[in-house]
Amino acid sequence: MNNVVHIEKALIYASSKLNSPILSDVSLTIGEGELLYLVGRVGSGKSSLMKTIYGELPLRVGKGVVCGFDLRKITSKNLYKFRRHIGVVFQEYNLMAGMSVYENLEFVLRATEWKNKRAINRRIEEVLNTVSMADKAHRLPSEVSGGERQRVCIARAILSSPRLIIADEPTGNLDPAAASEIISLFHTIVDQGCSVILSTHNSENVRLFPSRVVRCADGFLI
Repeated sequence: MNNVVHIEKALIYASSKLNSPILSDVSLTIGEGELLYLVGRVGSGKSSLMKTIYGELPLRVGKGVVCGFDLRKITSKNLYKFRRHIGVVFQEYNLMAGMSVYENLEFVLRATEWKNKRAINRRIEEVLNTVSMADKAHRLPSEVSGGERQRVCIARAILSSPRLIIADEPTGNLDPAAASEIISLFHTIVDQGCSVILSTHNSENVRLFPSRVVRCADGFLI
């Protein structure tokens, strides 16, 4: 199995301006097609670790390779190439309110230099089928439920066929039934070969959909 994430002896900082790490001695390996739950209290370093993995925060100390890219060598010039291999899903949907579900996805593809209309239609149809939202393609975000909006965000994250998806509390705004459906969807995506790092406070969904769990606590990964 190829490793999608491999971090050794890293210090993780909550900000590029801080000198004291929020997590120390971080070593973490995630294989291809693996789902990892990241749990811990608010402020324990979960989001900082995820931001470091997708290049929003620099890795200053230690080794880190994500999707074949050395995190210590990520710069503003090659960040866009790196990000093409990663999909990110947030708790807040960040969808463009005045655009339909289809138009939100089309906007992302055109921004990443897709030009062929037929290819764009085909790819959007594929990802909407994956998240069971094909029948809502022409609805506005305000016209679908919270769980459906999060499905659109997942569709957006998989548009570029990433090797890794990072999901930061993706069920935080959802009711229990919708949250379970979203967690189940992530497991389906993993079955298709994509790796997922999913941070959550919902221990019930971890129990219902088991996978490896890493906890941020007392400044370390457990």
